[in-house]
Amino acid sequence: MSGTIRRGQKVFVMGATHTTEKPDFIETYVEFIFLLMGASLTLIENAGAGCIIGIGGLDEMLIKTGTISSTLACPNFSKFDEVSMGLVKVSIEPE
Repeated sequence: MSGTIRRGQKVFVMGATHTTEKPDFIETYVEFIFLLMGASLTLIENAGAGCIIGIGGLDEMLIKTGTISSTLACPNFSKFDEVSMGLVKVSIEPE
């Protein structure tokens, strides 16, 4: 969503069921950051918001889904079950 992630930074990995009433998180450090460039991976030191990256070293902490944050004050991102309908429909036809 925002900010920068750096190699060696302390982060909280929150499970899908994490809430303030029922904590489900692990405190860890970012071991590796990979910039995803097509079929290749490039090892980098930091990445800003909007970059498509892979974070190495979290495979034993996350099963399917979770939230990674530098603070526990971050709300846990959960699945959004509602489907919205499109507001604008455009048809393009060849001449």
